[in-house]
Amino acid sequence: MRSGTLPGVGRALAVPDFRRFWAGETISMFGDQVAVFALPTYAILALGAGDVETGILRAMSTVAYPVLGLFVGAHVDRIRKGPVLIVADVVRCLAFLSIPAVVVLSSVGLAQLYVVALVASVFAVYFDVASQSYLPQLLPGRELADGNAKLELSSSVAAVAGPALAGLLVGWIGAAGAMAVNGVSFLASALGVGTGRCPDPPAAADRERRPFYAEITEGVRIVAGHRVIRALTVAAGLRNLGMAARSTALLLFLYHGLGLGAAAGVPALPGTVALVVVGSIWLPIWNANVSTLRQSLVPRHLLGRVQATARSFNLATIPVGALLGGFAAHVLSGMLGEHVGISWALCGCGAVAVTGLPMLLASRVHTLRELPVREQPA
Repeated sequence: MRSGTLPGVGRALAVPDFRRFWAGETISMFGDQVAVFALPTYAILALGAGDVETGILRAMSTVAYPVLGLFVGAHVDRIRKGPVLIVADVVRCLAFLSIPAVVVLSSVGLAQLYVVALVASVFAVYFDVASQSYLPQLLPGRELADGNAKLELSSSVAAVAGPALAGLLVGWIGAAGAMAVNGVSFLASALGVGTGRCPDPPAAADRERRPFYAEITEGVRIVAGHRVIRALTVAAGLRNLGMAARSTALLLFLYHGLGLGAAAGVPALPGTVALVVVGSIWLPIWNANVSTLRQSLVPRHLLGRVQATARSFNLATIPVGALLGGFAAHVLSGMLGEHVGISWALCGCGAVAVTGLPMLLASRVHTLRELPVREQPA
């Protein structure tokens, strides 16, 4: 162990194994954005899915973390991380490739799309949890923050450019073809891990094997009991709650408050775009720093459970926030009128997103300058 500065500015790209991992992950992130667009597009246009069916498909794509996250965290902490990453990529590749394969042979039904979405969701949880423990194995301590920042940068670029790429692919080769492209993108990620030479140590052999519920409880206890990790987790959950509520209220504001469907309120659009950009631009910075803090503060054999516990809580607040945003907009519109009511709902949702700030300040996370960071494995 040695001390490292919190920003952790290093030269992650100087580490060959990280370069491979980052390149593969970047390609896969773009593929993910293609799938987010192509899967419901195929369901709606090719299979005639209605609102309910599309909602079910969306639920299948997001349900795994809140339902299985704690179990996956305990499971991943028991096994090697590299094989988990590769298996997760290969399974997701085959799941998405099954759609164009069936299109060629016969016809795809909504049931198959539901299965593909659910399988991809489950193995995305495995990949996400395992990658949090795998990255510290690739990078020396001072380069860990730099590696997290580069992965977050790739994620942000993919989130911005991915939908445009998805639209082009769907227009060129169809939604089924676009999902084939997403499937192949997972192979790039698998190769990035599989061609690396970094040692992938197994879980500690001398650690007593306990029931899953006991190991899950240990992860929850660490998140709840560690002052900094608890504050970061609660603040992120409240942020997601408020931002999800804001997203719902913002859509209602655009279509109802500004009347965009009737081409009214166009001068307000630049302000709306600015609101979205300012509200989102800091997210990669937050994610990169939180990941580095968690990886530095938590023993490696517990990282899977801690990551899964935090993410399960954080993601569970998103659907709750989406419902609350609609409810707040409805109630305030009835009291104050549509335009003013939804505007106040937007303000309230934004306020909820920062309610975790007092806890962050109380944790004194802003005073951290030196962290224990791990050396590159020999």
